[in-house]
Amino acid sequence: MEHADCTHREWLKSNKSSDPADFKFKLMMIKRIIKTVRYIHKSGFICVDVSPNNFVLMKGEDPRSIKMIDFEGARRGEEVKIFTKHLPYTLGNIAPELHAIVETHENNPSKKTENLTLKQSHDAFSVGAVILFILCNQSFIALRPYGDTETFEQYKEWFDKEVDNCYSPLMKLDADIFEPLRNLIRYDWTERSDLEDAVRALYDF
Repeated sequence: MEHADCTHREWLKSNKSSDPADFKFKLMMIKRIIKTVRYIHKSGFICVDVSPNNFVLMKGEDPRSIKMIDFEGARRGEEVKIFTKHLPYTLGNIAPELHAIVETHENNPSKKTENLTLKQSHDAFSVGAVILFILCNQSFIALRPYGDTETFEQYKEWFDKEVDNCYSPLMKLDADIFEPLRNLIRYDWTERSDLEDAVRALYDF
């Protein structure tokens, strides 16, 4: 059985250097994470719970050796009845459209199931949140619900502006690389990048 020294989140908390070599190391890890999730998608599954806690690595090892763990929440990418209490997720990493369903069920315990078509774009958002944590040393803001005085478009604008502010310095470095990564974490799932586009942007790493 293989062993690991730490989770991805633990490694990032102890490695906040701005050294260019460390930055390249992080980009190589990102590429590995995206390729891992793409492989799972090509096998017909959606991960559902993609977070820094679900990747492990050996300290000092090649970043390409990073591995994904905990597939309890993985489901086939098709319409299924989801028991939300059996839908593992990490707040801040779960796609907002999934979070809305979970929150509805938590507030209405009598409503136990939901017909839901799981999409690759759900995982794309979660991968985008992991990347934001890697590149900006920031766990994303809690997905607060928008109320009666705030429309979907107003909330979406606020949400995307927060992410844009995090990515602004990186865009100045190389927009060709970072724009596809930034677009993974769009609030509206129809505007998200495809993981294929994101991994192509990291071709040289």
